[in-house]
Amino acid sequence: LLFFFQAEDGIRDSVASRGLGDVYKRQVSTQSTWDYLSARMVKVYKDIITGDEMVSDGYPMKEICNGAGFEVQGRLVIKGVEDGGIPENADEDAEGAAAPGGAADIPKGDTVIDIVDRFGLIETPHDKKSFQQYAKVYLNTIVTKLTEAGKTARVPEFKKGATELVKKILSDIDSYQFFMGPSMNTEGALAACIYPAGATDPIFYFFVDGLMGTEYQLL
Repeated sequence: LLFFFQAEDGIRDSVASRGLGDVYKRQVSTQSTWDYLSARMVKVYKDIITGDEMVSDGYPMKEICNGAGFEVQGRLVIKGVEDGGIPENADEDAEGAAAPGGAADIPKGDTVIDIVDRFGLIETPHDKKSFQQYAKVYLNTIVTKLTEAGKTARVPEFKKGATELVKKILSDIDSYQFFMGPSMNTEGALAACIYPAGATDPIFYFFVDGLMGTEYQLL
């Protein structure tokens, strides 16, 4: 019998997970999920404003801009090759598809961006002016949240790093796609998505302080 331990961090009270966290729970019977989760905690990041699940560290990620941003590697995948939010699983499915009588014999769906599809993110348009307006309001909201949580010492570093990330996005704004959470709350977090020059897979940017991490681990 398998159980999950759940722990949260962030600057807001816990919001019950209704998305990828539940996916992990439902998929504990698969060997690939067991092998992956046995090795480490898996953290799902939720928007502190809306509670929407936006991304997890099951995808390659690193902090940038003085710790104010996440850079997350996405991939184009064929919808129907399920990975449970764990990219390694999709690789195993692809290997199986290459074998005689494998998944390649089964019709698959459209090509999608794995992070967008897994978390139900919804594309929303932004130009330079609208993104500047959004960023001004959103970042002020995050500063307020940090202050309310007693994290005033973090505010100057957040402002510095967040401003750097905003400038990075604005410098090539026409190349970006933007995605909001499934609640479609325009006051919540955005995922900024871009295909680097010569790349076939996208990179996503998130504001770290606007997310709350919830960890899951098999016991």
